Amino acid sequence: MISNADGEALIAEVLANGGNATIQAVDLGPKLDGSLDNEIIAHEYGHGVSNRLTGGPNNTGCLQNQEQMGEGWSDYLGLILTQQEGDTGADPRGFANYASGRSVDGGGIRESSYTTDMSVNDYTYADVNGNVTVPHGVGFVWNSMLWEMTWALIDEYGYDSDIYNGTGGNNIAFQLVMDGMKLQACSPGFVDGRDAILQADELANGGANYCLIWNAFAKRGLGVSASQGSSQSLTDGIEAFDVPAECESLGASDFNYDNNFTIYPNPANETINIASKVSLGITNVSVMDMNGRVVFNKNMEIGNNTSFDVSNLSAGIYLVKIDGGNYSHTSKLIIR
Repeated sequence: MISNADGEALIAEVLANGGNATIQAVDLGPKLDGSLDNEIIAHEYGHGVSNRLTGGPNNTGCLQNQEQMGEGWSDYLGLILTQQEGDTGADPRGFANYASGRSVDGGGIRESSYTTDMSVNDYTYADVNGNVTVPHGVGFVWNSMLWEMTWALIDEYGYDSDIYNGTGGNNIAFQLVMDGMKLQACSPGFVDGRDAILQADELANGGANYCLIWNAFAKRGLGVSASQGSSQSLTDGIEAFDVPAECESLGASDFNYDNNFTIYPNPANETINIASKVSLGITNVSVMDMNGRVVFNKNMEIGNNTSFDVSNLSAGIYLVKIDGGNYSHTSKLIIR
């Protein structure tokens, strides 16, 4: 490959004087090309996906605002479609390592590797305001959040290598990301994207992953109190790390009285059993839906095994709270 100017000079020389030319091979190292990097191919096709799903198929100009996350969705497709059995969330996934001449475990072309390890990738929502490039760095922060959610779901439901028909956490995450793009409005920001994924989980799974999704996003600064301001600006967002109160209680429960209780079957559809290692006497048991509405409340004797009827509850995710005055235990309950 030579320049036009050099090519014209060679043509002029041959026309004027004739003669022979020799092409000599020079070793320039590996001949790398993005067309051979699967992550890049999936990434570029991903732009077609996010542009056509966001705002509807007739609205392909919906990702022109400053806080749009198109590069993040494209990176996500590149990562999840090249995921392999045995990977872990803490593994550093450098993006486009092959095309950029890096090793398999290299840092890639983004600000950091994708990983759930905050000591390696500590980027949060606040970093979109001047600490990363636009638009690729903004997308990098968004995909760091999606990657947190994906691995939280894999930890909960396992990994399934069948990308088309699998039922693993990676399949659930992939579907939520795709459905979120369909549900969000034109010109979305980070909060819009998060809320669309929560809505997607409510529609597809009855909100079964409500707290898991909140915790994943809150870890990266997109908690309940976070504000995106205008999605046309990168300078007015406010990060926060809080989660809904019901998720906070659920997260804290593993560190106090909770090892005493077993609630089963879960998922359930008719009867719930509460097994307690010690007899606790009369205790208040309540069941709340995800809107905080109490749908069951009763004082009952908690001993080795206590049962109550939930056949009148609609399918969805609930919280069971056991309150004995000097202790409180909260568990997630799925009704099918």
